[in-house]
Parts: sequence; structure tokens; C-alpha cells
Amino acid sequence: MIIKLAKQEFGVHTTTSRWLYYLIWTSALVLLATAWFLLRGKFGRTLQAIRDSEVAAVSSGVSAPLYKTAAFGISAFYAGIAGSLFAIAVFFVNPDTYQIQLSIWLVVGLAAGGLGSLAGLIGGAALIYYLQTHADAVARWANHLPGLSLDPKQPGIPSIVFGGVLILVMLILPTGVGGFLRRLLRPLTTRLYTRS
Repeated sequence: MIIKLAKQEFGVHTTTSRWLYYLIWTSALVLLATAWFLLRGKFGRTLQAIRDSEVAAVSSGVSAPLYKTAAFGISAFYAGIAGSLFAIAVFFVNPDTYQIQLSIWLVVGLAAGGLGSLAGLIGGAALIYYLQTHADAVARWANHLPGLSLDPKQPGIPSIVFGGVLILVMLILPTGVGGFLRRLLRPLTTRLYTRS
């Protein structure tokens, strides 16, 4: 019904999966832009002040419970949008749909991407997606290294490769992808700020 209305309303002739693809990407870009504007404004600076030192923020007149509740509400709104889009995609949702492994992947993506950076979160999500879908290809590549014997067809090998690559990323980039990007761009941004 909704898809037929979308075809008639906008004059777009598309399939169900393509319509859903455009809906999800549009929602994701709008929510990402909203988060970027929120973090760049007064609200984002206040949340960063509370994160860095709650005592200093409260002594400056910030209502920490108000901003913490607002941050919780915004994150619940984002999770609700993601859950509703997922429900539209799979047509059926029950508690077994959201397994504990999904929560682990979200936390690992957050740690690999780095805290406090939207670009880092996108990088962490891309890393998790790549490792989930191509862990067997990484295992085949690692099988050619001297001293390693990994058969990608053995059960559990993709999970071992997944964990090993994540441990390697955390050792090489302890602050995540976002921290690496900040360190990489710091000379450029300090040069731009000192000129003005």
C-alpha cells in the first residue's frame, strides 16, 4: 500500500527493494546531518564539557541531568528509527531478531571507530561490515603468510579472523579510526587556525 502510494505520489517506477534502499539511505543521511549539526552547536559543546569534566560543567551552570536525559532521548530516537527501518526490511520482528551478537558488534564498531567523532563511527561501522562479509577472504589471504595455516572452510575460522583483525586494529589504533583521523589532520587544522 505504502509502496503504491509512493509510486503514484512521486511518479517513480521502482521495485520494493529499491524503494527501501532509497528510504534507508535518505533516513541515514538526514539523521547523520542532524547529529553533525547537534554536535557542532551549543548542545554538542555542552555534552563534550560534561564528558570531559562533569564537575567543571556543573560549576559553570550546566544542568547535567537535563543534558544527560536529552542525550538518552536522542539516542533512543535514533535507535527507534533504525529498528523501525529494520522491521520494514524484514517484515517480522521478535526478541530473537536482536541477538547478543548484534550488541557486541555495535560496541566493537564503536571501539574500533573511536569515541567523539562521527567520521570514526562511520569508519567503525564500515570495518565491522567488511569483516562480517569478507572474513573468509581475509582468512584465505592470511593462509598464504608463512607460519600460518588457516582453512577458511573450517567452522569458526571466520570468527577467529574477525577477532584477530579487531585486536590488531585496537593495538595499532588505540583511539580508533576517529582518533587516527584527528591526529592525521591536526597539522592541517592547526595551520589553518593559526593563520586566521
